[in-house]
Amino acid sequence: MRLFKKEVLFTILFILLGLTAAKQAVAQELKDVHSNLYGRVVDGSTMQYLADVEVRIQGLERVASTDEKGRFAFDNVEPGSYTVVVRVPGFKEWIKEVDVADEGTELKIVLERKEGI
Repeated sequence: MRLFKKEVLFTILFILLGLTAAKQAVAQELKDVHSNLYGRVVDGSTMQYLADVEVRIQGLERVASTDEKGRFAFDNVEPGSYTVVVRVPGFKEWIKEVDVADEGTELKIVLERKEGI
């Protein structure tokens, strides 16, 4: 019985180590494939995704447009601090200082409607 417990313990340990290694490999692969500044833009009153919104990184003069699910992405942004700007008619301007990390930075941009619209 004691030998059986050791075998089970070693099997579980082996599986956990394998899963950890696989998770790290997938994370590295995603980092290599995915952008390092990415996120979504949503309407703050309805929480619906907003398509065709331009997201700008000020100073780099880089622009990304959101897709039908509100997603945007920038590739090859060096780690550092940047000002991200979103201007959409009918919504308040969104400006935020963002720190882009080596492993990537995700933003959720929630736009608020202007008064009377």
